[in-house]
Formats: sequence, structure tokens, C-alpha cells
Amino acid sequence: MPDEAAVVGQIQTSDNTTPTAQPSEADQKPIKVLPTARLAFNKQLDVLRAYAVAGSANRAVSNADVADLTKLNVSSVAYNNPFFGDCGLIIKGGNAHTASPELIEYGRALGFEDERAPHKLAPVLRRTWFGDLIVRRVLYRPIPEKEAVTELAIASRANKEYEGQLRTLLDYLQLAGLITRESGTVSSGPTAKEQRMVDLDMGSQQGAEVTPRREQAAGGVATTFNHVPEGAISFSINVNVPLNELANWRPEVVSAFFAGVAQVVSAKAAVERALGGNKLA
Repeated sequence: MPDEAAVVGQIQTSDNTTPTAQPSEADQKPIKVLPTARLAFNKQLDVLRAYAVAGSANRAVSNADVADLTKLNVSSVAYNNPFFGDCGLIIKGGNAHTASPELIEYGRALGFEDERAPHKLAPVLRRTWFGDLIVRRVLYRPIPEKEAVTELAIASRANKEYEGQLRTLLDYLQLAGLITRESGTVSSGPTAKEQRMVDLDMGSQQGAEVTPRREQAAGGVATTFNHVPEGAISFSINVNVPLNELANWRPEVVSAFFAGVAQVVSAKAAVERALGGNKLA
């Protein structure tokens, strides 16, 4: 009788099968798109500025266009495109990219040599995974820079090899004014504080000593408004600001806050009219 292993169609088994090698931790790639390690931060900014300037007319910009402005190789220009695209700073279309509205505003501000031009990038960078993670943390309290880098590494599953690129993420947030870094500590920056004040939820403020009336519109819009005699409204605001933050408030920050309050009150009044409540003057 022939050996079973030689029978046609018989699958020969062996206890010495070598298992498939699993990638080591050092070989694993981050799950988030990080800035390139092939271009220094200042060169990355040169590329970003070129996209802002060349794309100011809402036209598609090629790598060659950017290379011509920056005097970099076309291949070097492409290194950071995945990161810029993931952030929403540029939008890919075919073999070219268009600049985001925030990037276009940045380019226009650069044309007037506005030193705060990079702050135009704050809204789009605030929406990124790393902007949301770090800004929320430092609005609560300042944190050591080492802790910030560790948080970014955990969220992106990046190992020690990518530390430089993780720190570059902080460079971008600092550029946009979302954070400040001093003596190894990361704190909230001016644009983060301005956005927080404009986005204050009036209904979540504590300390109002009134009884609100709640109504539900047919469209599902819930409002909370304090009614007093016909043709008037009553509302109160309780804002708690730490003294160390208050010292950093600039006049334009205060102006932005009260502009936000005015918009909320106006919107509330419009909703009340639509609901058929008291007639508001």
C-alpha cells in the first residue's frame, strides 16, 4: 500500500509548520495621518503658504505649481499632502488640490503681512483629531508637553519612532494660536479661548434665578426663554473665568464674547416669535 502522503489529492500535514510572522510593534504604522518626517516644519509651512497663495482664486493647484513657488522638488512637495488633506487644509481633485476657505483667508492675511495670519487656520485645525484632543485638555488645565505627546501617541497608536512628528502636531496648533508652549507646559492659546467664548451655551450657564418656560416647536426646536411683561425679555449670564486666564484677555476677545451673546439673544427672540409666544419688540 503506498504511503498516504503520496496519494493524489491527499493533504500532507506536519507538526513543524512555521507560523506566520506577526509584525513587531516597531513595524506597526500609526492609525492617524501624521506630518511627514522628510520635511522640516519651516519647509512644510512654505508648502502650505504656496497652496494658500496659488489657490487664492479657488483654482486647483498642482505639485508643480507649489514646487515653482517654494523652489522645492516636486516629489518633496508631495510628502505632506496626505497630512494637509487629512486636516482639511487642502482638498484633492484629480492630480491637483484646492485650498480650503480657511487656507485662502490665511493667504489673504499673509498678503497684508498680518502677524496673526496663521490664526485664520484655527477653525480647521481645531476640528482635527489632534486639535480636538489637545485643545479640550488644555482648556481644562495646562498640561506638561510630555503628557500632550503621550496622549497623541496613544490616540494615533504611534511608537517612539514618531515622536518628532507628534511634536510637529503641537507646532501646528501653536501656529494657529490654539495652544501656547512655555517651559515644557502646554496651555490654551488665544484662538481656543475666543472660540470657547463664542460657543458658550447660554442654556448651560448656572446661577440663573428665574423659572424658564419650555416649549417645543413642531419642527423639533426646543427653546428656553424667560418671560416677563409683554414686549420684554429677561435673561442672566453667569461666567466663571479663572484669574490667570482673565489676565490674558485682549480687547478683541472681550468684543468677540459679547458679539456672541448678542447673536444668541437675537436667535432666541426669533424662535420665540415663530412659536407664537409673547410679542418681542
